[in-house]
Amino acid sequence: MLYAIGARRNRCLTAFTPASETAFRMILPGLSSDTFRNLAPKRIVELVQAAGLGGIEWQDESHCPVGNLDAAARARNVTEEAGLAVISYAVDVPITSDGRNDLAVIVRTAAELGAGAIRVRAGDRPLEEADEEERDGVAARVSECVDRAEALGLMVAVGLNTYSHAATGSQAFELLQRAGTSTAQVFWHPSEQTEVETDAGDLELVSELVLGLHASGVSRTIGTSMLSEATDRWARYLAILSNHDDDFWVCLRGVEDASVDAFYRDAQTLRLLARKYGGE
Repeated sequence: MLYAIGARRNRCLTAFTPASETAFRMILPGLSSDTFRNLAPKRIVELVQAAGLGGIEWQDESHCPVGNLDAAARARNVTEEAGLAVISYAVDVPITSDGRNDLAVIVRTAAELGAGAIRVRAGDRPLEEADEEERDGVAARVSECVDRAEALGLMVAVGLNTYSHAATGSQAFELLQRAGTSTAQVFWHPSEQTEVETDAGDLELVSELVLGLHASGVSRTIGTSMLSEATDRWARYLAILSNHDDDFWVCLRGVEDASVDAFYRDAQTLRLLARKYGGE
């Protein structure tokens, strides 16, 4: 399954749509590569193919370091040769107000990877610890990243991270308003520190901006070790997005003990969820 980038309504936002299909909303199952930090890209591609998933989000720290264009090109080639999508370039190096990270290099690496989107981490500490000046500074840098990415035909999605200015969807929404950008999106995941309905409300707030979700059954908080034990929670989240017209990715991110068997098990559950709530 090879996915291409298609137009997203009339808001200059884009999502991944099957190139050979007519437009209708689909839930697209994929994998975030940091699930298997110690495996080579070729092996990860083999696992994703065998599990019947459609794409890979390549992560900077484990597989495609920022500025390593050779590593990015190798990951792109092995992914595309397998007929899979490069979902996004996941950059966990934080975008900070002091400008210590080179946004041009981040965007160039993403372009070499062949990613349609860059998932960014906005800031290096919780929002509550940042004053207004720092909040404005991080927002301005996110806006700059969006502009640089758009110049190369790429989009930006803010990822949720406890040690960032976007630990929740609502904080990501606030950040994007502060940044003054109408084209950035959000890569969402539940906090697992709150009740299902609280997380559901958080997802509702940013539902129009969702590029993708990160899913995992591994949670000490809710006492599960496999995605099949958390299907009720995920059914609630996916149902929220079922009324929207846009396609979106759901990427496995973390499986029990980083086990291949656990990955196959959770990938099967993810495909069942995608089929039930979308058109996978």
